[in-house]
Amino acid sequence: GEITSLRDGRAELVVAPGMRVLAIPAPGLAPGSTVSVGFRPEKVRLTSEAVPSDHNALECTVADVVYTGSSITFILRTDWGAGLMSRRQNEEGVLGQTAVPGQRVTVCWPVGATKAFAEEGS
Repeated sequence: GEITSLRDGRAELVVAPGMRVLAIPAPGLAPGSTVSVGFRPEKVRLTSEAVPSDHNALECTVADVVYTGSSITFILRTDWGAGLMSRRQNEEGVLGQTAVPGQRVTVCWPVGATKAFAEEGS
């Protein structure tokens, strides 16, 4: 993505045409910097409810669902081809445990858990 603005210790990034997220920028980044965005899969939630104002959100397609005993990992794909994961404890009643490959979902994660890093070579 590219940083479009910095304010209050947060960077606004364009990650795809028309798609913006907020992140905590690494030191030395400025508007116009090309960055990679990182966040832990445990922070990503599938939701059908309103997304909190302090969260980023994306529409994705479930590519795969991997059950590993105590957890479920959702492999997700954005409309522009980027991949991300959501990892949840395997608990009865947790929203999203019924998501299936091919299903469109909204995912969200806290802005404070989103980090922007300079891309290699930039």
